[in-house]
Amino acid sequence: MITSLEFDAALKIISDYKNQSDNNKIVENLNLTARKINIQKNVRNSTFNALKNYYFDNFNIPLVREDLLNMDVQLLKKIDYKKMSGYRGFGLISLFYFKKLMESHLVIAPELEY
Repeated sequence: MITSLEFDAALKIISDYKNQSDNNKIVENLNLTARKINIQKNVRNSTFNALKNYYFDNFNIPLVREDLLNMDVQLLKKIDYKKMSGYRGFGLISLFYFKKLMESHLVIAPELEY
């Protein structure tokens, strides 16, 4: 006979294993390439904090400031700017300059200005 505590412990182990395997699948599905860019000098603290929260929420990747030295272009291409603009500290001006930075590194296509 199994007790409820043992059953709960077994469920926690299964849940942890599933979360670990899901996280590994997410990273494998990102199809990381060798092309990296350095954006550390061009990203302000508020933009970095929004980017850090976005990466953790959407890619389950904990981002630290040193990671900006070698940012993977494929991950940067996957950013949903509309979704990212909802993060605290990332307003229209930060969005504008971050998009311009991505355009200068050829991560996204330049937007047409009229």
